[in-house]
Amino acid sequence: MKTFGIFFAALAISTTLLAQDYDDVKLTEWVSSEGERPETRAEWKARFDAKPKETGAGLVYETPRGFSFAAPSAIDTFVFGEDYAAPLVYVYRPDGSMSDALPPDASFYVYMNGDTTRLLTDESPRWSLNEANITGKGYLRSELGNFSDPPFEAGDEATIVYTERAGDGFRQGATSFTVATIPPSPMPRSLFLEQTAAPEPPRDVRVERDGDTARVSWRGASGLEYDVFRRSLGDLLTTNFPRYEYELIASGVSTETYADIETSGDRFGYIVFARDPATGLRSGRSREGDEGSVHPDTRLVLVEPSLYAAIQTNLLDLVSEWETECDRVIVYSRSFADIHELKDTLRAIPGLTGALLVGEHPVPYYQQGVCEDGSCEGFQEYPCDLFYMDLDGEWSDRYTMSYSSYEETPDGVFDTHTQNYPINDEAPEIVLGRLLPTESMGDAAELVNAYLERVVNYRRGLGGVRRPMSALSFCDDDWRDWGNDVASTFIPEAFPDVKNVYRVNETTAANYKAELPRGYHMIHTYVHSSSLGHSFAQDDGSSSRWVSYSDIVDFGADANFYLLFACGNSRYTRDNNCGATYALRTESCVNTVGTTHSGGMRNYKTFYGELARGASYGEAYLRTYQAGAKSGFTQDSKNWMYGLTLNGDPFTTLAGPETPSFVGSSDAETPERFAVGCYPNPFNATTTVRITPGAAASVEFRVYDALGAEVASPVRKRIDESGGEFAFDGSALASGVYFYRARAEFSDGGVARAAGKLVLLK
Repeated sequence: MKTFGIFFAALAISTTLLAQDYDDVKLTEWVSSEGERPETRAEWKARFDAKPKETGAGLVYETPRGFSFAAPSAIDTFVFGEDYAAPLVYVYRPDGSMSDALPPDASFYVYMNGDTTRLLTDESPRWSLNEANITGKGYLRSELGNFSDPPFEAGDEATIVYTERAGDGFRQGATSFTVATIPPSPMPRSLFLEQTAAPEPPRDVRVERDGDTARVSWRGASGLEYDVFRRSLGDLLTTNFPRYEYELIASGVSTETYADIETSGDRFGYIVFARDPATGLRSGRSREGDEGSVHPDTRLVLVEPSLYAAIQTNLLDLVSEWETECDRVIVYSRSFADIHELKDTLRAIPGLTGALLVGEHPVPYYQQGVCEDGSCEGFQEYPCDLFYMDLDGEWSDRYTMSYSSYEETPDGVFDTHTQNYPINDEAPEIVLGRLLPTESMGDAAELVNAYLERVVNYRRGLGGVRRPMSALSFCDDDWRDWGNDVASTFIPEAFPDVKNVYRVNETTAANYKAELPRGYHMIHTYVHSSSLGHSFAQDDGSSSRWVSYSDIVDFGADANFYLLFACGNSRYTRDNNCGATYALRTESCVNTVGTTHSGGMRNYKTFYGELARGASYGEAYLRTYQAGAKSGFTQDSKNWMYGLTLNGDPFTTLAGPETPSFVGSSDAETPERFAVGCYPNPFNATTTVRITPGAAASVEFRVYDALGAEVASPVRKRIDESGGEFAFDGSALASGVYFYRARAEFSDGGVARAAGKLVLLK
């Protein structure tokens, strides 16, 4: 064991335990015979800070949708975490109780110095983001520092107008106050609500673009007038967080539509207030409408700048695949100063459902242990991706912990994760995947490019990457009865063919090595491990043998997916960790799910059930996390779940070679359903586009550059089921990589889409 240095103890589960019996299990951490332990955040950060970093270009790709999620025109000078001026306002109802209403049943807006033509709302971000503006706990806050041109200054007056639904009507109230100093001394305020006959806020605000005119429409009631406000979608704070500062552009509108003709090519978000002309009472704000608001499924890629140029072509191939499954994909090539800056970027993207981090990025660490009597039982400090996945969670640093003691003073590492605001749960909202080659694995760009080619071929059913729909459950001695139960009950929900190896003296290192190259779709292993390998018991448990990270490669591991109940096996901050080794150094792997500390995933009923229902691996992983957090994470569930991490594309699904997934591609092997091919590709000046819709359809074909700008007039044709073709002329374009989107509408109302890459070489 000295060879490997650091090992984690797996959870000592009784062989009679089934999947639901965890409450009495103690968590410990293995140390080597020389007393070595895993690296701390301080050790990791010293290495990270010493590594040369390149500054990136920021946004490098976005799915075309009419406007760009652009970088800020001017980076704000304020710093997240340092409140500028966020007054604390207690909201009282007429009966003396405090308001517990939450959006959309509650909203507020703020104006300064009596100027009601410029507003902030409850959507405006706070510089300290660990609590919502409307908390549901009887108070609200608003960051006055978001006002701009002119900014909010000492001596200015702020007015907050709050509205909440009350049965069939509304309660409203306002409070005004002057901020004497910035940052201010504590200045709690009280806001008292009264029952009011204010009208219903407008509903279903929509925006349609007609050249430079934005046509805003909404639903209201007869006899009302409307005030229309807008904000520039390019008015962003640090790390692309929207400012949400609105200006009045129309007042007293008597219809339920307004044409904004003064857009100058910019894009805006719009809110609308209703006003009763008879009483002068104004509604609360509407929900915002904008041209980019309808993307409930947005995916993000964050690439270390030093890697982007070398992997761009293959990465955008994967992006094209994603675009057939979701509404929008954004790619950033940039570095982040710390974990908060990266998380604020995730929070700033509307409709985000998942992200892939490529290369080295800041790592959130968590300290865990049951601290009593001056010591911490089961103390561990480990990378914790849940911090990024739980977009609205409350994370704090309260203690200085070690293996033998703790103090109630901060030490720079999170140790407390309580609940989301304002709802009492800790469930993550997005899935996160990583592609992180470590120092000794080889050239990072080569490894990532090979992975991207592999995952795209898997998705397209090409290159012989997909393995048959079979699974291997390989469960070492300490978990043999539990593993047998999982392999018999849950894995067959998703896999028709399951090989179950769990008997003592069968689950040896030699037998595992023999199984690795046999081409399973998925391998699920339960074994004592470290980041550098697995330790399998043998000789009736009296000794053990290791399968190292190098053995994984040398013995030709050949599965598509690995579910690793293997302590510390996916600790991605350690060189040659097994989670990344499986994902990046084997011939067929698409992703791995493992943990950065002791334990591993435990709710396999949810995981395999979601896979069986068609969820991607990442979605099944996320929903398993969410199921574990329904009532908040207990100390026991933290022991199991908090270190989980996913290496690879989180959006791949179960797919056998006999059922290739649809893709639009220039490759001749693409199945003839709604297939798009371009021949030749690469091409010089002109290529022939061949479309086979599978049934008669109206087809639209568009071409874009890498930043989503349309570079040619769209082609629209009626094509029968046998297919059709036309020439695409790129003679007016510069050499480079372009992307096509094809859309087919069928007579039964169905729609199919395809996307792919064009390479123009002159």
